[in-house]
Amino acid sequence: MQIRTTTVHRTLLMLVIGLLLPFLWPGVLPNLFDTALFAHDDHSHWPISLTLLHVGSDVLIGVAYTVIASVLGVLVYKNRQLLPFDWVVLSFGLFIVACGFTHLMHAFIRFQPMYWLDAYVRAFTAIVSVATAVALLPLLPRVNRLIQADRQLKQQQEQLQEANLQLQQQQEALQELNRSLDQRARALNQDLLEKTQQLEFTNKELEAFAFSISHDLRTPLRSINGFSQALLEDHQDALDDTGRGYLSRIKKNSERMADLIDDILHLSRISRVEIRHQQVNLTRIAQEVLEDLQSIQPERKVEVTIEEDLIALGDPALLRMVVQNLLGNAWKFTSKTPHAQIHFGKRQEQGSTVFFVSDNGAGFDMQNASRLFGVFQRLHSTEAFEGNGVGLASVQRILHRHGGHITATGQLNAGATFTFALPEE
Repeated sequence: MQIRTTTVHRTLLMLVIGLLLPFLWPGVLPNLFDTALFAHDDHSHWPISLTLLHVGSDVLIGVAYTVIASVLGVLVYKNRQLLPFDWVVLSFGLFIVACGFTHLMHAFIRFQPMYWLDAYVRAFTAIVSVATAVALLPLLPRVNRLIQADRQLKQQQEQLQEANLQLQQQQEALQELNRSLDQRARALNQDLLEKTQQLEFTNKELEAFAFSISHDLRTPLRSINGFSQALLEDHQDALDDTGRGYLSRIKKNSERMADLIDDILHLSRISRVEIRHQQVNLTRIAQEVLEDLQSIQPERKVEVTIEEDLIALGDPALLRMVVQNLLGNAWKFTSKTPHAQIHFGKRQEQGSTVFFVSDNGAGFDMQNASRLFGVFQRLHSTEAFEGNGVGLASVQRILHRHGGHITATGQLNAGATFTFALPEE
């Protein structure tokens, strides 16, 4: 790759002008190498040391100038794409070479009196010096701008270094925060593991307790129920109406307590059942549940609406319990309502599908809504509507195990609506 053409042209032009212009001076060309016109300066009386000092110094200066100019030339060539003033640098190098030859001629004429040649070299040096000085003057504003740009670049570099330092400090702070969060997460995970183990232990204890209650209470309950039945059958004539009434109540309550024990066991099993996720047709389950309820009470006239394509993702057996309990409650609490209506369907809420079971039965007071899903919590008396208060608690537990939820709204003597949602994936 060559130096730019304009640089070469300018430098060569200066060199040619410097070489040719002195010849226009009268007497230069014919007397350039003449030594006879002038007497040689007599330096014979100089000490040899002084002569060597003069000559040696001039030669060394000339050689040094030539070397400096050569180095500048090499630098310009190697950095020709980066130097904005390469031709000026070359002209400055030419000026240095001319100065070097001036010193060499000064040493040469001590031995050969070629003063016209010496004058020619000095004229050449003068021309190159003036041309270089003239070329440098227009560069002062550009050089000033470069200096300012360099100053701004240094400021930007300092700002960048400061920004990098701040970024490094922020990264160190972030790393420290990450370490702290990691330690906190490990502590929380350990705490969660311990609490999970405690919960598993508690559940096992509750399961054992429930089994113990079931086993230990069933025997005396069977005895109470059996002896009460025996008294009613074998000694009915020995009892008056009050006694028979007492025995009937004892028998009925023992049977109710047996049902409560069964419900407790059923509720404890829900937490231990392994969930099998698959698509479940809730429409078909609801139809089967309503057929069973209608077969038990064929005399009831209930307007039932079950929407098509009620599909959910979950465990078929557990979701059947959900539908059984919700429709069973709707059937039960509309038993005293003329023109009873039950509706099982779905709708969209906040972009997700939710299912609902609504009726126009006994309803409930919303102030007591928080008690609906508690174990053994009842908002109606046993005399008004039978039940043990475990069904809705089972429904909520099943839905929570699926990652879903259930809510209820109602109005006393105006019906109730139970809305539940299940994950869709």
